Amino acid sequence: MIDRQLEIPERVLTAVLDANRRKFSEWSSSPPSRKLRLPEEDLGILIPPRLLEVAENPGKVEAVKLDHWVGRLDQEFKPALHVLIVERGAGDTLDTGESWNETIADTKEIAVSEGRLESDDRPLLFLMADDGWTPNGVKVLSFIVNSAYRGTGIGSQFYERFEAIVSKMGYSFIFGDNELGNIGFFLGIGRYRANELNQELETSRSLVPQYKRAEFTTVKFFNPGLERQMVDPKFLKIPAHD
Repeated sequence: MIDRQLEIPERVLTAVLDANRRKFSEWSSSPPSRKLRLPEEDLGILIPPRLLEVAENPGKVEAVKLDHWVGRLDQEFKPALHVLIVERGAGDTLDTGESWNETIADTKEIAVSEGRLESDDRPLLFLMADDGWTPNGVKVLSFIVNSAYRGTGIGSQFYERFEAIVSKMGYSFIFGDNELGNIGFFLGIGRYRANELNQELETSRSLVPQYKRAEFTTVKFFNPGLERQMVDPKFLKIPAHD
């Protein structure tokens, strides 16, 4: 975990946090628009306040839009939402010996080559999500917090805000493929394993594409009624009735 190297006056941090919360509140109060492709001027709503609190200089934290993802065999993919949150000019602190950090490093390298970032910008959080995998749902293809900042509450606060955003947009659920090392986090914020859905319903069985074992694909519903319908009753995390 990184300790702050700069002493930021409390009034500066307070002003940045207030601006962040005000921007999110104003966006949330606007008419709903089902458009996961947020315009660049709205990307700041993705920055969780906790990330600003642990940054060396919160006023330098930005959400930078990325254009495309280069996957295996150099195949290009343009997700609906592809963002790297960075602290400008803070220096790169990535431990590239850590597998998830390597993904952030590769992403930053592309962004630098495209002129979107500078080499001394510090990556804090990476998000890639898309809405083209299943009707009414958003798939998080990649979500990574710089390992130096994990365990500070950034992840849970990010998802609390991100889920509010995609729910406001009109999507019904969020899902993703997880791993042994992180599935506990996602189950802890209210998701279900795909094999905990109601297997008697075709709509449940086919709700989310499963490219890994079903126990590592997780989903969270935004509507309690839909949650009760889609989840096997013995696994429900909410009361079975209103």
